[in-house]
Amino acid sequence: MRTVVPAAVALGLAAALVCRPSPAVAQSRYQYVGPNECLNCHDHQDERQWYERQEIPEIQKRFPAKRDNAGHINSLKQLEAAKSNDFAKAIGLRDKYDLNGACVKCHATVFRGDANAGVSCESCHGPASGYLKPHQTKGAYASSLALGLVDIVGKVQTWATQCATCHVMTDAKLIAAGHPSGDDFDFGQKVVPVSLHFKKKYDPAQINAIGNAVVRQALARRPGGPPPAVTTAASTSTPTTISPPPPTSSSIPAATSSVPPAFRRGRVERRGRRIVRTPVPRYRSRSLRWRRSRDQSRSCRDASSKS
Repeated sequence: MRTVVPAAVALGLAAALVCRPSPAVAQSRYQYVGPNECLNCHDHQDERQWYERQEIPEIQKRFPAKRDNAGHINSLKQLEAAKSNDFAKAIGLRDKYDLNGACVKCHATVFRGDANAGVSCESCHGPASGYLKPHQTKGAYASSLALGLVDIVGKVQTWATQCATCHVMTDAKLIAAGHPSGDDFDFGQKVVPVSLHFKKKYDPAQINAIGNAVVRQALARRPGGPPPAVTTAASTSTPTTISPPPPTSSSIPAATSSVPPAFRRGRVERRGRRIVRTPVPRYRSRSLRWRRSRDQSRSCRDASSKS
């Protein structure tokens, strides 16, 4: 028996299919607002403490070689290193601060028309202009997903892929220029400092298995195939405990000197016996024009010294 669908219903279904935006299109409607807008939320004090004060010393303790570059908050600062110019040149970027370039994509949060912060909340959770206010209501997680929030809570595969996208290099030219390749990226170990701000607890064995599988997949996409297998700490020892209960504000260590000069109280410098504080806007890094001018001056100085 043949079912006849009324023309009005058919047209309505067709319009719904055509007009319904894909996830990528829906997310492109929203803008990045910057970490201060996220962290000023009344329910995100623990996240602010982790981002500003807790992740840095935890990384420095586990990975001493990181020193002043430790923490996602310092990722934009890493582009000030002289070697970063060589990395940009290797992949054909005339300006490492190009807002559409690979450097800024993994090292910065772009809002208000510039790379104004390092890797921050929206780097993983998505541009927040749509869900910023609605998701502050308890139980609004599901409804916020339709407003640009990325669904990563409980989705290990999803957020592990986010991590590997920037921490495991697939560009052979970038690796040849000396950029850290990520060949030794031990997911089970590297995720521990980040997991301190997770509200959901995960099984360490699951994290190790899924995370390191994602890393291997990223390495397999590299031209020429993956490098030889590297024995990691996670494969030779018991899994590291993931995501302890969020610490209280009183238990969080004071911020170290490696915090970038972009906080509410400005830049702090030691000049002899004096400590000088220079006010700068919240989370505001040096302007793009200033950074370009500085790099040009360095290039001219280097050229003069060689001649």
